[in-house]
Amino acid sequence: MSTDSSSVLNLVMPGESAATLAPWTVPSWQYGEFLNQIFDIWVRRDVDRVYVQMFDVALSAWTGRYPVLCVHSETCGHAFALESNGDLYKLRPFCLPGAFAGEYSSAQHQSFK
Repeated sequence: MSTDSSSVLNLVMPGESAATLAPWTVPSWQYGEFLNQIFDIWVRRDVDRVYVQMFDVALSAWTGRYPVLCVHSETCGHAFALESNGDLYKLRPFCLPGAFAGEYSSAQHQSFK
């Protein structure tokens, strides 16, 4: 993802001056209330019919199972992302400079065959 000013979608890193909340951003407490209300409906009516990833992760943790998303685990980083240009990142949602793990070339690919 490009971070230059000519890019259509600019990646803003935390702490940068452009890292401000949008006017339509919901306060954290209100988002929490929304999730609580939706969860109460989902767990009574839709738990076996509708998959809500965040709720399934919470139920998995509540029942003592290993988290289905590594971001909810003690450690994370066993799932790599390989971009089309060969850039290798430690985790798909975080293809950011700090998560850059290296480059992968077609020559390396041949050695795996």
